[in-house]
Amino acid sequence: MHKIRSTFGMESKSKSQVQNDLYASQMAQMAQTPTLTLLHYLDQINEGLGSGGWKSYVPFLKSSDAMKEIQKTKEIVEATTSIMGQDVGIDELREMDKKEKLKICIKAGIELQDINLLVQQFSSLELLHRILRYRTENDLPIPSSEEDAKMVLQRDARFVMTEQEKKEVKRVQQKAMGRRR
Repeated sequence: MHKIRSTFGMESKSKSQVQNDLYASQMAQMAQTPTLTLLHYLDQINEGLGSGGWKSYVPFLKSSDAMKEIQKTKEIVEATTSIMGQDVGIDELREMDKKEKLKICIKAGIELQDINLLVQQFSSLELLHRILRYRTENDLPIPSSEEDAKMVLQRDARFVMTEQEKKEVKRVQQKAMGRRR
């Protein structure tokens, strides 16, 4: 029985290491990308869903709610790129008009709130991209795990966020705390 636990522990560790290696590779690749587009986002989603992605090492994940959400996000991104083009960045997503949103909703069979969620998700990813670029330009290490990335986001966001973004974050935090301005 002890051997099984040992072996299982080693397998779990190696799977975890594979996951960290893939995450580190993804972060390094993102840091080298000059501009983040929806096509890059779609590539990352496909990498996670594909047979070579780290999620393939977790058998139960394919049927979980998380995988369903990832698949839904993929469909929304595909619909958005087919309507707006593959080189769409965060600025174009934020400036999307009602007609474009409606076309995407119809094509993907989704609600307007799903598009708004996509814009929020992509906005967060774009912030991470800016931080990674900042770290690359300043010869700082690129995070190699999700935990490292969270710490880097908290520490370095202030260096890359615009004043408007800082005000928006402050407004959201105040609203969450029950203090409305």
